[in-house]
Amino acid sequence: MVNSESSLVSRSQAEADWNVLQRRFLRPARGGAILVREGFGRAAAVWPTSQVVSAAISRAAAHAESAAANEALEDLVRLDGGLSRYQQDNHYAESRHGGIGSRPVYYDDNAWIALNFVTTALLQLRGVLAGDAGANVNRARGVFRLLLSGQNPKGGGVLWRIGGDTRNACSTAPAGLVALRIIEAERLLALPTTDHQELVAFAQNCAAFLVTLRDSRGLIADHMRANGQIEPSIYSYNQGTSLGLYLQLNRIAGIESCLDQAAEIAQASVDYYSNEDRLWGESPAFVAIYLRHLATLRAQTGSDIGAGLGATWLTRLSTEAL
Repeated sequence: MVNSESSLVSRSQAEADWNVLQRRFLRPARGGAILVREGFGRAAAVWPTSQVVSAAISRAAAHAESAAANEALEDLVRLDGGLSRYQQDNHYAESRHGGIGSRPVYYDDNAWIALNFVTTALLQLRGVLAGDAGANVNRARGVFRLLLSGQNPKGGGVLWRIGGDTRNACSTAPAGLVALRIIEAERLLALPTTDHQELVAFAQNCAAFLVTLRDSRGLIADHMRANGQIEPSIYSYNQGTSLGLYLQLNRIAGIESCLDQAAEIAQASVDYYSNEDRLWGESPAFVAIYLRHLATLRAQTGSDIGAGLGATWLTRLSTEAL
């Protein structure tokens, strides 16, 4: 009974949050697609669009056994139709405006889109969502080819954008996660594993680069410039995806030391954000990514790191922002 009540609360909260999002930021488009908007109705860039798609995936999963399952899944499909407006070849441009080739392409944007594809595939493989898991893994693979091309062959790390010269935490950690989640999905699909060792090596190189971005507090700095100088800005989502990458290296590659590294980043970040105004001052999308990975750490290890921080932020969000 407790589990049933918990599920009802989760679905109710997911729907309430979605209604706010839908009212403020979504609009229908031709062909049945849904577009994400910002400002005075203009189309959002692809990164915030990817985060709305991520929210739609979570909502569809929350409603999987409810009467609203079909509606939630349809909204996800329609958002995917809106996302296709940004597509060029197997990857996605930052904007849907301008000619092919003239629109900037960011590796971090594409990593998040690939993560959405493979997350959907994993939910399909576990029977939570309907649909073709293999097709979504193939889509993730297509985007991953771009991510591979952005890796620095000598010093590690993934570029922030095509034509740029900074290697960023926001592109490197999610790219490593994409590689490991593709392995996870392909194992469940019983597909050939011919390049899985290379994918693990890529993820390990991503993790090794993140070590070079850690400051004296144990936090992950934002990026490294071409001359080797580090931009020291701290953002919550970089802490979350970095600890998440180490967790996945433990789960998928069996590297025991990665659990300790994940816990170290998590504790350092919780200590830093114990001043709650620091977390409150960041983008809610950044914070949501961070809190999701802290929750994954607790589920995987039995730790309670960050539980109070997440509860405090969510309470403040519900009372002050919505």
